[in-house]
Amino acid sequence: MTENKALTRSLHAVLFLLFSGWLYLFVTTPVRICPDSYGYFADADHLFEPGYQTIRPVLFPLFLRVLHGTPLKMSIVAYLLNCGSLLYMVKLGSGKARPLFSRRNTIVLISFLMLIGIWSYCGTYLTESILFAVQIWIFIFLYKIVFPIKAPNVLAAIGYALAICLLATTLKPWIMIMVLLTAVSLFIASLAIRSFRSKMLSSFILLVVAIVAFGVSMGYNRSKSFEKANIVVFMAGSGFERTLQERLTGDKSLNKEDSSFLAAVLSDMDLILHKYDRNPWDASKARELRVLNVLDPAYGPGIDKAYRLVYFQRFRDFMGLVGLAFERHISDLRLDTSCFEIAYGPELPGLRNLSVILIVGFAVLLQAWNSTRPDPSTGRRTGLRPIGNYLKENRQLSVFIGVMLLSGIIFSLLLTLAGAFELKRTNLPSAICQAIAIAWIVVSYPGSAKTPPKTR
Repeated sequence: MTENKALTRSLHAVLFLLFSGWLYLFVTTPVRICPDSYGYFADADHLFEPGYQTIRPVLFPLFLRVLHGTPLKMSIVAYLLNCGSLLYMVKLGSGKARPLFSRRNTIVLISFLMLIGIWSYCGTYLTESILFAVQIWIFIFLYKIVFPIKAPNVLAAIGYALAICLLATTLKPWIMIMVLLTAVSLFIASLAIRSFRSKMLSSFILLVVAIVAFGVSMGYNRSKSFEKANIVVFMAGSGFERTLQERLTGDKSLNKEDSSFLAAVLSDMDLILHKYDRNPWDASKARELRVLNVLDPAYGPGIDKAYRLVYFQRFRDFMGLVGLAFERHISDLRLDTSCFEIAYGPELPGLRNLSVILIVGFAVLLQAWNSTRPDPSTGRRTGLRPIGNYLKENRQLSVFIGVMLLSGIIFSLLLTLAGAFELKRTNLPSAICQAIAIAWIVVSYPGSAKTPPKTR
């Protein structure tokens, strides 16, 4: 079907304005320095010094190190890297038959460029500045493992799987949880779904590499994350204080030792919340905490015990934890869409809090307009495009995209329990994962009920 040239050119103009608008902001706005940025600067400067140890993953310091001593501005390089990765993904998904800047591809590109929570990070010295590109390449490598261009190649699949694990571990180690979730789900799907059984070998390779990489990197991952601090931050912001108080006064199954311990935990939570304005680091520096001190490694076992007793000793408390995850995912994150509204760097005016609404409205209007157009081959109105029929016919792709969406949602639910104070920023990787999966459906869809779906 031929495209309306006037509409397509108008979309090209919108895309150009968005691209150039972001680029102008990164050229004219200084890169924002956050408290975490200074640690990345130090890591970049001393990265290759013998004996130097960093508490941060190495990929972003390495990125800064490459740029060190060059006239290149970090925000511009990060922005172009993210844009280039997005263009490659769109081209790969749409195939050779469709132009890169076709109408549908342009709509996808416009939609991504509207998302403040992706691009504003390019102007900030934080790992999120290159997170979008890293996650796109993780998705691409996953796709190439499951849908190889030629016959399945064991060595190529192993190489792609290792690249996925390396990218995840060296940028944000906990992204490996999503990789592992995806690998397990794909392998289960290859066993349970008949149409996906031909992907059993590739899914098994991914699963084995992911499990081995996860096990081997476990020590590294834990050393590069503030595990105990995250536990304390969550405990202080989970809202379980009343439940814990009621338990101390009414739970007859608690022995004297556990009652005294939980009373100390409740006292620490109260100090962190009220006296130190939810900041466990300041409270730890003051040495007023009896259990939840995040700065002294000697308190680590006590923090683990507190977490276990508060949330996992009783089934009702565990279910409360599950309920809290869903509550935050739905109300605080609005099914992860609010993650795209945060801005740590420069932002285009008018898009914050409206970007998702604009994208959905944009898509609905275009779909409504497109459904009224007659098909040149039949003269009949096409109605809604049967994407559902396309996915039904292309069942392997449906399974793959479904697994990615499911893994992203489960990953988000887990992250809601670790990001009490920076919930949107913490959950951004899972939101990006879901956005990429949805975009892949759009760009890979042939666009006509009579067009045979792509098979690989």
